[in-house]
Amino acid sequence: MRQHGDPNRDYASEWLRWRKEHGLTQEQEAQALGVARKTIRDIEKGHRIPQVRSREKMTALQQRYREAQS
Repeated sequence: MRQHGDPNRDYASEWLRWRKEHGLTQEQEAQALGVARKTIRDIEKGHRIPQVRSREKMTALQQRYREAQS
């Protein structure tokens, strides 16, 4: 069985805010995470909770951006 995130966590707002703050399109974020743009859209609209692997990839992407800004 696949694990899903905390159902009380607002992944939609978090992912949308982060993407906008970094000037990425949904397509660019999807490519960086290795998922379809529709997946990003569905997460940002709150229609889908990101799977564990997607959350891990997002954490790694955020880390790369932090390191690049240092």
